[in-house]
Amino acid sequence: MTDKKKLLKAFMAKQLRGYTPFSAWTHYPEIDREPQAISQATYDFARQFDIDFIKTMSNGMYTVEDYGVDLDFSAIAKGGVAQVKATPIHSYQDWREVPELSVDQAPAFQRELEHLERLVELTKGEIPLVVTVHSPLTTANKLCQGQIDQYIEADGEGILLQALERLTRPTIEFVQLALAKGADGIYLASQMASHDKLSPEAYQKYGIPFDLKIIEAADTAWLNTLHIHGANIMFDLLKDYPLPVINWHIGESKPELEEGIQETDKFIMGGLRREAITQADWPTLEDQLSQAKAINQTDNRILLTPGCVIRQPFSKDTLARLRDLIRS
Repeated sequence: MTDKKKLLKAFMAKQLRGYTPFSAWTHYPEIDREPQAISQATYDFARQFDIDFIKTMSNGMYTVEDYGVDLDFSAIAKGGVAQVKATPIHSYQDWREVPELSVDQAPAFQRELEHLERLVELTKGEIPLVVTVHSPLTTANKLCQGQIDQYIEADGEGILLQALERLTRPTIEFVQLALAKGADGIYLASQMASHDKLSPEAYQKYGIPFDLKIIEAADTAWLNTLHIHGANIMFDLLKDYPLPVINWHIGESKPELEEGIQETDKFIMGGLRREAITQADWPTLEDQLSQAKAINQTDNRILLTPGCVIRQPFSKDTLARLRDLIRS
């Protein structure tokens, strides 16, 4: 196996020209709470499509599982997302009761660490691994079934801020343990840094301070990545976070790729529209691939990936053909 870690480090050190790193990820809802099965499926995916780094394909609700929620994953296989069907958060005062967990009290966090450990064993340290981490505000929004904007508006007593502190601490512990077990970085996913969901002022108070604590906990890693999820994102607010790689839904949300390159000096993970993969839209995919390769000919900036998880169902033949075009 090619040592992908050495390859990607050389690319990021600007020592490798004419190469375009590639990765992709999806969800496996039938097995993603079974560490042995999901780690093997992830490794097989990495080998089949010759990807240059692995983003852990964690269950999208793992950060709320240990807080007494009832979850429904049935929509994922049809292109939908998991849902919180029942939660202990029904009122503003309920945020007082959010416990401060440690990882040894949190079976879902423990499961994800086992998932990571198995991936480290399978890859033998030769494929870079970034572990999926949700921002505390993202976790809080999942916990209250997408109503976090209402609780922010009601937070005159600071109860929500205190709850976010308690959600942050086990996340920091998880990050530290993941890096100790062999992760090369975190993939910090913020689903709330969108003008469609919050005001910039709200995110500055309820998002940024907690995001930065997570990033600080991972500051020894070399492949830390920020994922700004969704449309109409607050790119200007987050683009200077202290990590080397940034990822957003390029083509679905501004800025476009060329504009993003001008606005940040970070490496950009993205460039492929995920729905183009699901729909096998070859004119779009070929155009995006050509654009990324052209940029990397002169300035190693693009780690070519979808902007987010590839939604099911999609054809593996599409991804295989895309792999071949990237490598040609």
